[in-house]
Amino acid sequence: MSMSLKKFMFSINLASLGFFLLISFQCIVTLAEAKNPAKKVIKVSTFQIHPFYMEEKHESGTEQHGYIVDMLAEMAPLMNVTFEINLVKDGHFGQIREDGNWTGMIGEVISGHADIAAAPLTLTLDRLKHVDMSFPFLSSGYKIVIKKPEAIQMTRGLFIVLKPFTTPVWCFIILAYVLTGSFLAIIGRISPYEWTNASDVDVDSEKRSSFNCMNSFWFTFSTFMWQGYRIAPRSYSGRTLSVFWWIFVLVTLVLYIGSMAAHLLANRPKNEFLPFTTFHELAKQSEVRYGAVKSGSTVRYFKRSSVPVERVIYENIMKDQSVLTSSVREGLQRVRESEGKYAYIMEGDLAEFLVSQKPCDLMVVGDIGDHSYSFVTQKNSLLSNEVNQAIIRLKEMNIIKKIHEKWMLGECHTKIFREVFMDGQAYFDKMTAAHDDIFSGLSVTLFAGPLIILLIGMIIAGSLLVAEVFLSGGGIKRHNIREGGHQLRESFNE
Repeated sequence: MSMSLKKFMFSINLASLGFFLLISFQCIVTLAEAKNPAKKVIKVSTFQIHPFYMEEKHESGTEQHGYIVDMLAEMAPLMNVTFEINLVKDGHFGQIREDGNWTGMIGEVISGHADIAAAPLTLTLDRLKHVDMSFPFLSSGYKIVIKKPEAIQMTRGLFIVLKPFTTPVWCFIILAYVLTGSFLAIIGRISPYEWTNASDVDVDSEKRSSFNCMNSFWFTFSTFMWQGYRIAPRSYSGRTLSVFWWIFVLVTLVLYIGSMAAHLLANRPKNEFLPFTTFHELAKQSEVRYGAVKSGSTVRYFKRSSVPVERVIYENIMKDQSVLTSSVREGLQRVRESEGKYAYIMEGDLAEFLVSQKPCDLMVVGDIGDHSYSFVTQKNSLLSNEVNQAIIRLKEMNIIKKIHEKWMLGECHTKIFREVFMDGQAYFDKMTAAHDDIFSGLSVTLFAGPLIILLIGMIIAGSLLVAEVFLSGGGIKRHNIREGGHQLRESFNE
């Protein structure tokens, strides 16, 4: 009896020990799983579009790469999940049908066939009513894709040396020369301190005739050409006029050189002209037709806009719906084949990427509106918050910026997509006629400064001349004042 009891007690102890070990093992496994939980598999629906998602099939399998693939790879460890990426079955981004159901990637998320829709999906109010859209990972406006213009041969003409100034400016320069030369001749005759009226015995006849009428004009011309002159004016009035004339000449020469340089740059053998450079100019012209993707977010944006310019663009597109295309690829092909008669409106970042690819025959101009790309999750899903946190974290770490630079800069890329300058090449805008100002010479308005300076100099010199005549000592030959007019007439015959 005692043996049986001992065996029974021993069996109970073994059972208790086994139960204790089992519970301990389960606790250890539970703690390990809590510390390193198993990664959840998230189904991702995407759309094949460069450079966001591309597939390359090999013998070993399918290789996935692109902007979205790199983003998901960076988000996975932050969310502690594994992403399973699949192409959307119907090949659409997603739009609502008449029966209220959604197509494309958004439809797959709503139906539960996918947990996330990861693609360049535009953040819109209609979509937010049915699904959650994440914090934007990319933002951009709408841009115009046009064909790079052909070069236009420009001729420079035989009188290119006269191009820097307009005809009125040249007339004012000639007038300034005549007035200055004449004023110097008058000073030379009337001023008691000039060489002509000098009482010094050692002043020879050559010096006395230095500023007669002919020599005064020669002095003015030689200094205008930056050449020296053997004798300078002797009187204060003559020297003052000479100083202001030299300032006038210096400023005129600087303006001439600057205008000539700009003229030569603008009148290169070949120039390219753009039909427009902004959306405002696009709306005003009718020579170039323009379109977008049919039933895409671009058309919807212009349709709902209340901005007058954007309304005009939408109405022009709807007048002839043949300008709409079923895909971006078709639209860009039409731009290439239209010989500059067709432009394509699309999302800015995608446009800049596509035109930066070979054959480098397209360019981007204009910028209007603003739209953002986001990921899509089910409405009120807990996954939405995790996706938002991961995207914000990637932005803070500048990882999204690096991904953007990796995938959005193509072979024809330039760091700046300017509206008038691109790849260091100047393009002139036909709509604003800004190039007309480049080709025309310097106007009288811009040349007013030197003329005013010379006029001030003449006024000061005239005042000094009056002071010299009426305030000089008695030894001065005052009779020259009375005979000045007669002597001036004689100087023309010398």
